[in-house]
Amino acid sequence: DLSFQNGIASAHHKPFVLFLGRLQKVKGCLELLQAYTNWSGRKDFDLVFDGLFEDEVYEQKIKTWINQHNLNASVHFKGLVSGSIKNALLNQAKLFVLPSFSEGFPVSVLEAMQSGCPLLISCFTGLHEVMEEKKAALICNPTVESITNNLENFSKMNQEQLSEMVSRSTELFESLFSRKKVMTNYADLYMNLIPSNTRLTSIENLADL
Repeated sequence: DLSFQNGIASAHHKPFVLFLGRLQKVKGCLELLQAYTNWSGRKDFDLVFDGLFEDEVYEQKIKTWINQHNLNASVHFKGLVSGSIKNALLNQAKLFVLPSFSEGFPVSVLEAMQSGCPLLISCFTGLHEVMEEKKAALICNPTVESITNNLENFSKMNQEQLSEMVSRSTELFESLFSRKKVMTNYADLYMNLIPSNTRLTSIENLADL
């Protein structure tokens, strides 16, 4: 639930690293948890998982690790979130992490990009190539060592470096995935399907067909 501090909605009481998605093996949740355990900077950040478990055995592995390493006070499960709570979490997270072993076109990454949250994504996550080329995110392998190393790299970045990375990510989102860009692409697609002798010249005209 949201709390409010000085009139501002707060989704969590402490700075945190955010995972958003289904809590399953292919998403690298256990590897993220293990990397968080090894991270020298974890005393300053909680780890927040947003999503639902789909496998009781995998859920038990995660929770057993947490109990064995005394992480109950710093690892949190928010369940399935949406609306204002999800928006608040994305806006307030210090780092969004998606260390998937396989990922197509991740909507959660787009949501993090739009919110202006720094990103750490795996090299098997859709968009990673353009994100790496534009230096718009930290890129890892879905292994404990690689995720840990990138969490350490995040810790070493100053505010100016983080702001520059976020700026590149936001610009990339606006150039490729903003509502205006997507609608323009759809309009171009439909216009190209219309015979040239009947082709109309505006999106408004397209609605009359």
